[in-house]
Amino acid sequence: MESVFAIALAITAAVALARLALWCDAPRTRPITMVLSLLAIGAIFVEPQWRDGVDSVFVTRGLAGLVSDVVLLVAVCLLCAHVARVWDNEWLRRAALVIGVAGGLALVVVHAIAEHAGARRGYTGQLSGPATVYGIVLSVLLIAVNVAPLITVALARPAARGQFWFAASALTWIGLAGLRGAATADPDGFADAFWQLRLPLDTLVLLSGAGLGLSDLRRKQRPGNCHGERILGKWPSGSF
Repeated sequence: MESVFAIALAITAAVALARLALWCDAPRTRPITMVLSLLAIGAIFVEPQWRDGVDSVFVTRGLAGLVSDVVLLVAVCLLCAHVARVWDNEWLRRAALVIGVAGGLALVVVHAIAEHAGARRGYTGQLSGPATVYGIVLSVLLIAVNVAPLITVALARPAARGQFWFAASALTWIGLAGLRGAATADPDGFADAFWQLRLPLDTLVLLSGAGLGLSDLRRKQRPGNCHGERILGKWPSGSF
């Protein structure tokens, strides 16, 4: 599974790099490009051996996991903010950005408290009170910010190919976050399932993100489409 995960990571990074060619000519492509870049960066620290290798360099245990969690949370919040902009929902866009910033800072603070208490947050089932709070807060935030893309998929008409990638990404994130929250709250019942399924679910997250970015890239590279077009069907207002 590690090799499949590495391939998915390479594909995501390659799509993000390919989209950089549109950074100046099509500014509306930037949010998804940023999301893909953050997904690739955060995913580097998801694989246990890679994460442990990075941790061995630093004094603070669990630093690689913290960086991964914060980066991935910011990526999901940016995607939610992008969807909110398409809906012309300024309140939701601002809320997603606030969650990204405030949630990231909250994770850093709680992680520091957990480390100060001597918690080994890197292993589900061996968590202190602050570390348990950390895992549950992260899970709730990830589920919350993926609701908007999922509702988008259900409401946008007519159906478009981009909807599949949004749905796959949102559902996978919700499943991963829900399983992590369950493993944090009840490690005896869910910890083994979480560690068995985490890497496959993270692989699906990367592939769905890459699929969305590639689908969007192909549309915007078509002649006469330099300003972008809607990829999720018909929207009340706004456009990609």
